[in-house]
Amino acid sequence: MKRAILAAAALMAASGMAGAASAQAVKPPMSPELQKIVDGAKIEKVLLSSTNPLVFGGQANLDAAKAWIKENFGVDIEFNVTNGGPFGIIGAKISTEFRANQPSSVDIWTAGIAQYDPLLKLNMFTQVPWQKLWPERIVPQQIGADGYSLGISTGTPGVLYNVACLYSLIGKPQDALAHLESAIQHGFGDRLSMANDPDLDLVRRTPWFGAIAHAMTERRSV
Repeated sequence: MKRAILAAAALMAASGMAGAASAQAVKPPMSPELQKIVDGAKIEKVLLSSTNPLVFGGQANLDAAKAWIKENFGVDIEFNVTNGGPFGIIGAKISTEFRANQPSSVDIWTAGIAQYDPLLKLNMFTQVPWQKLWPERIVPQQIGADGYSLGISTGTPGVLYNVACLYSLIGKPQDALAHLESAIQHGFGDRLSMANDPDLDLVRRTPWFGAIAHAMTERRSV
């Protein structure tokens, strides 16, 4: 995962994803740091991610971000975004690749603190001067781990699912299930993650979880 510049990933994150889908999103002023990212993205051309597209707000939001980047920076980036499973499983995969000195299978990894914090000690991520890319939009509160992570707002279903995972990890099953139900009501439909994500182990065997999973199936069959 670690490269001199993860330009395509940085440009995608800096675009703010959800904000990029808005017609009111404005082009940031060009700083030397941002110009370096743009130049690198023109060379890389492809961004690889194993994150469920729903986390980025769905394919429509990805398409909008791609169009916004092309319009404002003249960079035509191909977003190769596929669902590789739960955050923790993807993290284990890329850390194994790093330890084996193999190229990373992804350019950008979305995860919660519980997943990425243990991997910081491996020094396998690229540090990015996030706020210098867009000072008016990227605030210090979004930047974590000394520049190795950036908090972004994404599509509602993915956000609610991630909150459900967080509550499960900290031992609050009722809150986890409530947010999981809300995620499904807002369109979350990734049954693979629900069935296998270790973050949800606390709640997976509860009757309420079974009812929520059944409700998802019912929504898909309508």
